[in-house]
Amino acid sequence: TIKAITVKSGLTDNYSQATYNIVRTVATPSLSKIGGSFYDEIDVEVDCATDGASIYYTTNGDDPLTAGTLLEDGTIHIAQNTTLRVIATKEGWVNSSVVLEVFDFYTATPTITPGTSSIENNETINVTLSCSTKDAMIYYTTNGTDPTTSSAVYSEPIAISTSTVIKAYASKTGWENSQIATAIYTEKGIVQAPTFTPAGGTYTTSQTLNISCEA
Repeated sequence: TIKAITVKSGLTDNYSQATYNIVRTVATPSLSKIGGSFYDEIDVEVDCATDGASIYYTTNGDDPLTAGTLLEDGTIHIAQNTTLRVIATKEGWVNSSVVLEVFDFYTATPTITPGTSSIENNETINVTLSCSTKDAMIYYTTNGTDPTTSSAVYSEPIAISTSTVIKAYASKTGWENSQIATAIYTEKGIVQAPTFTPAGGTYTTSQTLNISCEA
């Protein structure tokens, strides 16, 4: 508030005053990563250009001003699907704008080893399933149907010796399910042995030999 007086000989002094309010707004927080699709856990660094500002955040989409957690070390670890909202405040200043970012996590598609191949007669192969997403659970079927959470849970190699279709997907709590992986194993059949007509033996006359094979 500024006050001023005017003075002139022969006149009555006159006073006036004016109040000036300077409104300052906290800078909008900056994030080291923007929302999108991710296949591994991430750390998001948060900063604010306004000195002395406090940063609050939520990871469930709630208002960070009323339900937020004070950011202590400048980093937010995100390990599942998250709607992140961040705001910065400072006493006597107008709060910053709220930053909103959505992070979606996708479970990696399982790897089937060996992949689609043939099975030799009387051969047994052990099929392994793996997923690069840490702590993911793999569900699978061996009859060609799409797996669900009611399907078998993979824990050890799957032994197969006949024609089989394996389908598998991976799931993790708080993440989107993976795509379904498929591998087809075809058992090789045995060709029928040739048939000699007439059959082998001792004959007193010449013979016309016919060799055939049933498909």
